[in-house]
Amino acid sequence: LLAVVMVTIGGVGLLRGDLPLWSLALTGATAVALLVSGLLPRRFTPALMGLLLAGLLALDVWCLFGFIVPLLA
Repeated sequence: LLAVVMVTIGGVGLLRGDLPLWSLALTGATAVALLVSGLLPRRFTPALMGLLLAGLLALDVWCLFGFIVPLLA
């Protein structure tokens, strides 16, 4: 289903002339994460959740100092 979403997003983006790279990257990362989480044993679930939260924290910090703070200056 996520592959269909990626193809749809990519196709619409190409038709409009503006490829939404963030949407494609996040959808692809979600597809890979779901595939990996389905293949790994259940004992690794807390570690995967920790990696997800660490990634979201890194994204928040990058957005704060990469976009918000420069726009406020």
